[in-house]
Amino acid sequence: MDAGALIGNAVAKQLRPVFDAIQRALVKRCAVCLGRRIAWEKAHADVMEMAWLKACAERGIDDAADPRAPGVDFIPHLPAQHQPGDPADPARVPLIALALTTAAGWDVCAECLPGIVSEATVPARPVLAAPNVSAATAAKLAAQ
Repeated sequence: MDAGALIGNAVAKQLRPVFDAIQRALVKRCAVCLGRRIAWEKAHADVMEMAWLKACAERGIDDAADPRAPGVDFIPHLPAQHQPGDPADPARVPLIALALTTAAGWDVCAECLPGIVSEATVPARPVLAAPNVSAATAAKLAAQ
C-alpha cells in the first residue's frame, strides 16, 4: 500500500466519529415516531437494557462511560417478540423514521404526516368523492 493510502486511511479513521456526530446533528427524525419510541423505551426499560448490554458485550464495551457506548444499536439483540414489526403491536419496538417535512411545527415522516392515509386508516370499502357534493350528502352516501 502506498504512503498516500496509509495517510488517507489514518485520517479517515480519526475523522469518522466527527462525521458521524455531524450527520446525527443534521439529520432530522420524525417527532411522532420519536414520541412512540420514548414511550416504548419507558415501558420496556428492562428488556432494552438487557439487549443493550448484550450489544455492548459483543463489541467489547464493558463500561457505560466508553465513548462508543451511546451509539450501540440494541435492536438486533431484542427478543423476537420485541423486534420491529407490526406498528399496532405495543410489544414491538417502534422504529424512528427520518423526517420528511414539517407540519404544525413538528418534523414528521410520511406515515405520521397529518392527512396522509395509511394502511391502518384505509376504509373497508372504497369511498368515491364527487365534486359539488355537500358534506351532509357525502355522509348519507357513506352510511349506505
